[in-house]
Amino acid sequence: MFLSIPFDWEVPMGDLPADGTPRQNDGLPYPPLATRRKLFGGYQVEYFREIRPGDVLTRQRRILDIYARSGGSGSSVFVVIEATYTNQHGETVAVDINTIINR
Repeated sequence: MFLSIPFDWEVPMGDLPADGTPRQNDGLPYPPLATRRKLFGGYQVEYFREIRPGDVLTRQRRILDIYARSGGSGSSVFVVIEATYTNQHGETVAVDINTIINR
């Protein structure tokens, strides 16, 4: 299920903001928001083909949506990111959608 883990990269602790999450990851700049921390808001993945040993995967990401909501504990900005994974044959093997809540 954690298809994105091989694509993660290390950031030195001293380069991280107070919430501990990088401002940019894999070339996808995170929008500048007047918030102090990020929270995990959900993860969905849909598989279209089997991923086999020896496959070479690439990932293409884009921001699908950014929206704000107000609740009892204050306002939040939701950033929805879609990642499409393809194999060495150019076939789409999976798509995931990750929601990050910014407070």
